[in-house]
Amino acid sequence: MRGGRVRGPVIATLALIVAACAALPAAGPVAAPVPATPPASIVVIMTDDLDEVTVTAMPRLRSLLHDRGTTFNAFFAAVPICCPNRASLMRGQYGHNHQVTGNYRWYEGLYLSGREEDTLATRLDPSHRVIGVGKYMNAYPGDAAPTYVPPGWNRVRFSSGEPEYLGYRLIETSGAGPPSLVDYGSAAEHYSTDVFAQQADHLIRETAADGEPFFLYVAPKAPHGPQGDASVAPRHRGAAVTQSQRPRSLAFDEADVSDKPSFVRGLPRLTQKAISDLDQKHRQRQRQMLAVEDLVQTILTALSETGRLESTYLFFTSDNGVHFGEHRMTQDSIGATKGRLYDTDIKVPLVVRGPGVPEGATRDQLVSMIDLLPTILDITGHSMPDYVDGRSFRTLLQLVPERWPRRGLLVQTWNGADNDESGRGPHGRALVTASRRYLEHHGLTPREYELYRSETDPEQIENVYASASRAEREELQRALDALKDCRGASCRTAEDAAPD
Repeated sequence: MRGGRVRGPVIATLALIVAACAALPAAGPVAAPVPATPPASIVVIMTDDLDEVTVTAMPRLRSLLHDRGTTFNAFFAAVPICCPNRASLMRGQYGHNHQVTGNYRWYEGLYLSGREEDTLATRLDPSHRVIGVGKYMNAYPGDAAPTYVPPGWNRVRFSSGEPEYLGYRLIETSGAGPPSLVDYGSAAEHYSTDVFAQQADHLIRETAADGEPFFLYVAPKAPHGPQGDASVAPRHRGAAVTQSQRPRSLAFDEADVSDKPSFVRGLPRLTQKAISDLDQKHRQRQRQMLAVEDLVQTILTALSETGRLESTYLFFTSDNGVHFGEHRMTQDSIGATKGRLYDTDIKVPLVVRGPGVPEGATRDQLVSMIDLLPTILDITGHSMPDYVDGRSFRTLLQLVPERWPRRGLLVQTWNGADNDESGRGPHGRALVTASRRYLEHHGLTPREYELYRSETDPEQIENVYASASRAEREELQRALDALKDCRGASCRTAEDAAPD
């Protein structure tokens, strides 16, 4: 019958279903879902003017990082001076592309140009909480607003003006409210490396409690200088050091510089007083680094206690190397301790520790500061912008690395026209390969050149440019010319085509 209700049969059927279900054996507990692997977090510790010689004198640092991670033996600055090389990290570009050619040109090269709108920080935001502690750029924030915070940074404790060890000001932000200026005095507890360690510890724990992945950039001033005892943490003043004097390499107070360019050729031998001063600075730099070791330990402890250590990659590096008497060069003799094209200045420490990264391993492949941005984006699952000159070296962090196609790197310097610490001397560029260093010094009349065979002359004592064949010189010049104006993918093509 249409539209009628057949209630009896339906109720009987439901009763049978209920009875059947009751007769089934009881099911076991429902398995909890497997938690997803948390996104990788990143820590970058950027020291200031840390050279490989000083690293060899820091056994605790090596125990915390080198023994637990992978060390890169051929890591080079794109521009061997503070701000330009930090810009290469933030943009993944050579100096001629990001246009930060001096310590006080970041304002034009990043801020006014609009390049600061697209950096490592903006690429990681909003997938990560982006945190900055310490030195962002020299004389930051320049002519911008006094509490200016660059795009992409969620939490900052950035140095305002020139970074100092004591008596400084920070631009600080919190989760809500505008940035503020906070002054720190000259008391022992205000020593900046220690303050940055405490701030990093707090921000790691705060972010971990919120369950967010993070990018943490920590940039102490050490071991820049040194500036007497005031540059050393009070607890480390007068502390015993591993090396009492600057190592007496063949390059130290080089005996014969007649084959060097004119700005080195005219330098006198070091006096005993100059050598004594260099040794004293070397001891002070080691004492400055003791607080950096404490900072590294503080960060590792915070990561461990918050359960983030196993999902965090830590990159430890420096903006540039230094010369302290090598090739007779000193602050007094050429007006700077960095900014030259020799390996003392352009070759910088890099060690990476993190999940799956081989412990106690070394890599000899050519890697540059321009590669950190694409590597970090690769690790965190982001695509690489087309403007980037560098490449990801994530494959080199595997137990068995894949083939590395790069055969050459570009390093550039600009002179001290903007009072940027690059000192007296010409600007120039260098082609770095596994076996050679080809240097061109511009601004000299006539232009001057150097060529060193790195495998047999790692300290760059014998300049063989004059005795090299015309074919070799022309080959090296062509390779360097291909790099000096490259952009994006064309840089990688030129690097891979460079002669061995």
